[in-house]
Amino acid sequence: MKSYLNNSYLKSKQNSNMPISAAFSKYGPEHFAVLIVEYVDIENLTIVETNYITSLLPYYNVLKQGYSSLGYKHKENTKLWLSELAKNRVHSDKKKSFNF
Repeated sequence: MKSYLNNSYLKSKQNSNMPISAAFSKYGPEHFAVLIVEYVDIENLTIVETNYITSLLPYYNVLKQGYSSLGYKHKENTKLWLSELAKNRVHSDKKKSFNF
């Protein structure tokens, strides 16, 4: 939440396409609330978050799984930018020899 209350974060080009950032900028933080719906042990957090996401289908949560970017779709200009970054990436011999 502290990110969404930071004007520079909200106005950042990389965050401007997020529905929650757009809504905070448009409506202001006074129109949002943070509620604790359940206290969870850290080792179960991902499972519980994923259950809430799949059962409630929250509009502002663009990810489909807890602690994962599964379901996120980058815009085309972001894909091009990431592709350019990858072209300049240099991998060590150790990393190149790693077997998955």
